[in-house]
Amino acid sequence: MARYLVDTNMLDHKELAAFLAADPSNEIVISEATLIEIHKARAAQNVPRLLALACANWDRVSVTHSFYDLYSFDGTANDPAKATISMRQSEDFPAYCATVVVAPLDVVALQHFARKQADAAQESATIASKAPGLMRLYRRVISSNFSEKDRQELRKRRPLSPALQEKLLKFSFALRARLALQHGNAPEDLHPRKAIDTPLYRYALSLVIYFMHWVKDGEPDRKKIKEAVNQIVDLEIAALATFYDGFLTRETKLARHFDELQGLVEILGGKVRCG
Repeated sequence: MARYLVDTNMLDHKELAAFLAADPSNEIVISEATLIEIHKARAAQNVPRLLALACANWDRVSVTHSFYDLYSFDGTANDPAKATISMRQSEDFPAYCATVVVAPLDVVALQHFARKQADAAQESATIASKAPGLMRLYRRVISSNFSEKDRQELRKRRPLSPALQEKLLKFSFALRARLALQHGNAPEDLHPRKAIDTPLYRYALSLVIYFMHWVKDGEPDRKKIKEAVNQIVDLEIAALATFYDGFLTRETKLARHFDELQGLVEILGGKVRCG
């Protein structure tokens, strides 16, 4: 048995079908963020198509808590993967499939999709508003925490010195603390051992890796900053996927990011591949 988190772009893909067919005990996890995302445009047309495979295997699907709820975790769960699952949303998923996804597209269904699409559009606007903040955070981080010598070392694409590794690690915990303050519902002071097994810390570490690649490859063009910010949810989902057995995505860069992140979490002693 394996339980994988599924990226939006994989929901209607043959690779997901193959994963489910490979072993009848295989299961998938869909993040709440993904369920919001698929409703943001042409929901009445896209949602039934994208969720057809998941709904056909509804008894093998779990849905996560919202990121807002996940970021309040304190790292004490014995089974952190299980803790990320929303029992209410998972139990509601079969009914959603039956009454909305595979039901006739009548007036009631169209009204439902219209409401969901409006909610998703508002959520997307909130994410897009983070664009300036992400760029400011990146520049503040690089200028105040990493010298030009550090940046040159990052660009060399070779194993980092122990000193720079330690600096990056310390920064990841500092960034988690900053995100906790912004969140308003997250524990601010956590022992590193506990913090490592929280979704918020793994998102902070995901951001650190992302920023490292900005240093190596150059920061995004201002015209492309919206495109970069669209990856915020991707970074959150990749961080969440480290708790499960794997991550199904069609984005090569995101898959590499996930592998790098999961490997680093494992080195730090975090619980990974928890099923």
